[in-house]
Amino acid sequence: MISHAKKSSVSGANKVVAYLTEAEYYLAAEGKDGGTMWWAGKASKTLGLKAGMSIDDTADAMRKLMNGYHPETGAALVQNAGQVARPTVKLGPDGKPLLKDNGQAVFGADGSRVMCHDLTYSPPKAFSLLFAMADQDEQKRLRAALAEASEKAMDYLAEHAETRTGSASGGTLKAERADIVRSAHAHFASREQDPQLHVHNVVYNVAMGEDGKFRTLETRGMMAARKDADRLATAHLAHLVRGMGYEVESVDLLDRKGNASGATSWTLAGMDKDMERAWSKRRVMIEDYLAEHPGATAQAACLATRKGKDEPPLATLASMWREEIAAEAAVQGWKGTAQEYRRADLVAPTIDWRTWDVGALVDGIHDQVKQASVPLSAIEAAVAMKATALDIDTTRAIAQEIAAEHFVEIGARGDAQADFEKRRTLYASHRWLGMERGIIGLAHASKDDRHHAVPAAVIDEQVVAFQSSKGFTMANEQVAAIRHLTQSTGSVAVLEGLAGTGKTTSIAVAVAAWQAQGRHVIGVSTSENATQKLAEESGIENAWNGAKLLDLIGRDQLTLTRDHVLILDEAGMMDTRQAHGIMTAAAQAGAKIVLMGDVRQLQSVGGGSPMAACRDVLGSAKLEGVRRQQGEELEITKLLYGMDDAGRLRTDQTERSREEIAAQAAAVYEKMDEQGMVSIHAETAQAVREIAVAYTTSDVPLDKRIVLAHTHTDREALNASIRPILREQGVIQGADVSVAQPGGRSLPLAVGDRINIEENHAFRPERDDRGRRITGDARTWTAHDKDGRELDQVKIANGQTAVVEEIRAETITRDGQAVPTHRITARMDDGTRLAWRVDTAPQIGHAYATTIHRSQGQTMEAVWHLANAAASNEGVLVGFTRIKTNEHGTYHLSGTADDIDALKGYAIGRLNAQRNALDLIQESHARDGIEQDDDRAQDIERIRIEAERIAEHGGEVPAAWRALLEAEGITVAEPDATDMSWADEPAAATPKHEAVVEKVDPSVAALRAAQVAAIAARAKGSKMSSMDAADLAGMEWKAAAERENAALAVMAAPAAEPLAAAEKGKGVDQPAPKPKAVEHDMGLGM
Repeated sequence: MISHAKKSSVSGANKVVAYLTEAEYYLAAEGKDGGTMWWAGKASKTLGLKAGMSIDDTADAMRKLMNGYHPETGAALVQNAGQVARPTVKLGPDGKPLLKDNGQAVFGADGSRVMCHDLTYSPPKAFSLLFAMADQDEQKRLRAALAEASEKAMDYLAEHAETRTGSASGGTLKAERADIVRSAHAHFASREQDPQLHVHNVVYNVAMGEDGKFRTLETRGMMAARKDADRLATAHLAHLVRGMGYEVESVDLLDRKGNASGATSWTLAGMDKDMERAWSKRRVMIEDYLAEHPGATAQAACLATRKGKDEPPLATLASMWREEIAAEAAVQGWKGTAQEYRRADLVAPTIDWRTWDVGALVDGIHDQVKQASVPLSAIEAAVAMKATALDIDTTRAIAQEIAAEHFVEIGARGDAQADFEKRRTLYASHRWLGMERGIIGLAHASKDDRHHAVPAAVIDEQVVAFQSSKGFTMANEQVAAIRHLTQSTGSVAVLEGLAGTGKTTSIAVAVAAWQAQGRHVIGVSTSENATQKLAEESGIENAWNGAKLLDLIGRDQLTLTRDHVLILDEAGMMDTRQAHGIMTAAAQAGAKIVLMGDVRQLQSVGGGSPMAACRDVLGSAKLEGVRRQQGEELEITKLLYGMDDAGRLRTDQTERSREEIAAQAAAVYEKMDEQGMVSIHAETAQAVREIAVAYTTSDVPLDKRIVLAHTHTDREALNASIRPILREQGVIQGADVSVAQPGGRSLPLAVGDRINIEENHAFRPERDDRGRRITGDARTWTAHDKDGRELDQVKIANGQTAVVEEIRAETITRDGQAVPTHRITARMDDGTRLAWRVDTAPQIGHAYATTIHRSQGQTMEAVWHLANAAASNEGVLVGFTRIKTNEHGTYHLSGTADDIDALKGYAIGRLNAQRNALDLIQESHARDGIEQDDDRAQDIERIRIEAERIAEHGGEVPAAWRALLEAEGITVAEPDATDMSWADEPAAATPKHEAVVEKVDPSVAALRAAQVAAIAARAKGSKMSSMDAADLAGMEWKAAAERENAALAVMAAPAAEPLAAAEKGKGVDQPAPKPKAVEHDMGLGM
């Protein structure tokens, strides 16, 4: 792990330097550096910093650098050198000082400057234990290995260091590469004196630019690559350890629920996990503190349990560690010496990345970054984790090869004066681009399909019926949206609606209209809870979350037909991979897809914006009249969205300048403050307490009030503060029981607690090893409906809530050991009474506060919102727009002075938009002045690229493609029919041409190839010209599409046109518009 701590002048250079240099174990004989401290970074040499300096000289140089001065001459290196922070008392809205619970005032620091950045590299725990067990000579080798790995990581980060030149006021400020000044300080123990090797890399806030001048350091690039640098260094360290004769094994890193996160580290082969934990006292202390203080942050736990670092000399520590470990290992049966882990026969494995499952690796990279485009560092980190033990140079070389073969490079979208995100080079995988092209291609192909169109008379009838039943008149834009979806669109349609504009109302009428015509409507959303809400409010019979829908289709438990209509609710939150799967399945069946949502609210977690892609192709029906809010609340909503040049609310994700972002943030905050919606506190605990009291004493019905947090940590803190008040009120009864959950987490529960289901889960009949039904107390669960009838199976969804009625302790036997567990009985909101053993069921949590992400789509009368500096415009927008204006309507934002300052200064206006890779490619091309060719030239170039890729990897290029390319003077080499090493699947299971084309572009290229092949076959069999065959094939495809699937019809003409032109030199009927992918991806490959 590489942790980051920014040291400002508030801390004081003396304090920081003392910690790093004055510990006894730093000192060697005669006051000289004992090998635990060294200078590094190209700019350090320029300043005369070198090895062999005395401790006093080293400390003096560090202090000068932290204050911005030359370590030898004392001359100022940066403009704000020597600037000292002036403490100022922070005041509340009433003008009085903000006071902490202990009575101390909160201080700000005017004029504070960043002195340095402490980037601390910590190796896996197994490495520290190996060091503790080793003899003195082996410890020297291990120290050298740690230093090398740390240096590799820092050299890597130094490649991303920048400084800024020019003038901000003059509009000439720009970024350029810089060399850093750094000192490294090796430590060997934790504050509890456990073996915990780590290296503090102090990067000073002075950097040398390309012109040789020193300026302040710009660290955004370094921070963006920090996690990836850690993974590269950790793999390099494993490589060195293996080279010393110790085998290493990959281990999964777990997320907060105890599930594999997709990231990995390593441990020593044969080292027991309990041994690692036994010498992790610091970690155990923090975990114990967090268990005793639910909702406390890891940082708070770290500070609360921190001791002063009073460390014996390393020789004393090493002797103590060896004795302790040997004694405990003898009792536990562990290997207790370094020699026991060494293997004389260890041979380094040969790394051939082409034998890997590259498809899974590529998908995993996108999953880790959670974006459509990724930096090269993410590809390098993925290679490091896959290989486990590999030197950094080889890792980076392999990553370059994978990037060249499986990714498209997206150049910078801005010059040196642009924001960091626009300046960085990104990559998008061919697999991801194929999905984006597929979505765009299906959107284009859907335009002429009118199979699902509803007669106007039916629409009128359903609108009248709905208005009569609800007692209100729908707005004109809502009726227009209904007509757009049901009459004016093809098999893909988009409904955009701002928060509170009545999207659900509109879709309910459209659903009724489709159902009146015999269509079968399915509801789909990103979560099961949101999907069920959609079904209840829209009259939809069947609804599943996106993952479940694809699972049902994949297992043939659901068959889509031509008469199905799929409503994708909250489509702005759906990622590209899931949307592509659903749209492809719908297109194959000829079903209709409606994407409904708001791309300006919360973004997809998995990457990409398929709703935006479809909107850009098809346009959309727009609902802009906010009906949920009125008066001042409506004005704030408008400010959160912002206005475009035409005076309409902004629904795009266009990047804006820093000045525009700051102005929007200030305007929103000012309006909230005017309405008394904001309270400012000295510390987070006070804001949490205020929210807890307001929530628990509110007169608003429980199901109409909500507490919102931006992070899980904040949510847990709020829940922990709310529960004691509910206990005083008699809602929660009895003592808390610490309930262990899957993954090792525990949750304090009592009778009366409201809990939240955090994972989808199905309780099904249980059977023993012989297939017999398990009955009685041996069952891990039981359920009864609201009338007391026992249920055979029950499904619970992520987001559902329940009230605990009973908690019973039980003991089970696992691996021959007695293990304590609990059985919870809870009443679900639908009346179902469910009892389950917690070790067999999904994660649960307290349900009083929830995250912003879970709240999207809900309408409330009272909202309490805990401020967080890391929030974005989307998060604040969703939080605020949960409120409905009425006599009870209440919204309140509460937070610390620092959090509120961050929000009103910038964060409220900052967009955190998910961008599609094809859009970034287009922006990059536009910046570089790359012009797009005409449609036919694009078609030919695209087919050439596809054909060459197919041939290169041993596939069979369609004869019709060859004929077209040869007519243009382009020759494609014959394939090597035996070479299938490129494929993700075994060659025997891969039909060559079909597999290649489908991997290139599952939705577009396969249709194109099938059509071209069919035309060529018809021409050969009937001896008619390719021109006539193309025309006939096109007509037949179109006729079939009207009955079966309109997607094929629109794609037929583009496939036919090049063949006809190649043979006769003349065109055919105007083809359908080309997919956006063609326009964006000229010459990039498939």
